[in-house]
Amino acid sequence: MSQKKITIDTGKILKLYNLEYDKISKMTPKNFSKLENTVSEMQDVENQDMAMNMLQELIKNNKILIKEDQLKEIGRVFKPKNFVGMDKCLSEFEIIERSEGYSSNYVVKKNGKKYHISARNAYFRSLSDFSSLKDNVSMAKKASSIGVTAKLHDIFFCNDKGKLKLFSVSEYIEGESLSKWSQTNKLNDTHKKAIQKLISKSFDNNILLDWLSSEKIMVVKRGKQVKFILTSLSKASSFESLKESRKKDVLDDLDFIVSVSTNRIRALTISKLLKEKKIQLI
Repeated sequence: MSQKKITIDTGKILKLYNLEYDKISKMTPKNFSKLENTVSEMQDVENQDMAMNMLQELIKNNKILIKEDQLKEIGRVFKPKNFVGMDKCLSEFEIIERSEGYSSNYVVKKNGKKYHISARNAYFRSLSDFSSLKDNVSMAKKASSIGVTAKLHDIFFCNDKGKLKLFSVSEYIEGESLSKWSQTNKLNDTHKKAIQKLISKSFDNNILLDWLSSEKIMVVKRGKQVKFILTSLSKASSFESLKESRKKDVLDDLDFIVSVSTNRIRALTISKLLKEKKIQLI
């Protein structure tokens, strides 16, 4: 027996859901409880549990729309024209090397100079995701300006095969990780003090590093001397973002405490739309 095909018009579903959710969320606790009782007494639809789960996931994973002007608060928006090929977002550069991982990394050339480019998906499920990225880029710019990381030359957004991505263009530096360098060199007290200075400079400038490893530190040779820079600010935060994160945690606790929580409103909204057959999985 062949399985029944399910077709979902996500745009229409989200529009109906948002309208209904807005109405229900404004109800008084008394009217909300009354509606809950009314909906619970309505006849269930076919495969209701499956439909509830599918719609819950659709709504939770729905991306918010960030406008171009908002993106420009972080970096420029690049829209390549008349380019044929795989790497249209990098059409301003000559690609020399590439590697894939958590982010895509490239060694490129432009006007005879070498640069390193890191590209990552810019996926926003909430305004807090956008604020977090904005804060991360702000820290990256500051770290670059004080010499904690490689010099950052450009930040831009580009739509790559239907996905919005953030591209960071940095100075290309010949060096190796502290982990690799330590295999043939001895890390002495002078080196340790230089790395301590790097860490102190980060914290003094509101860049709160979360962890450190020898893979996150690059050793750059300057004649007989060596210089150290950080290659990643992964999981770093600022006082402002840390404060907002703690605040959000406490507000989430409050949402859990209050009787009419977001999850409760969401569940009632979906159940009502299904039972009234305003949304049907065909």
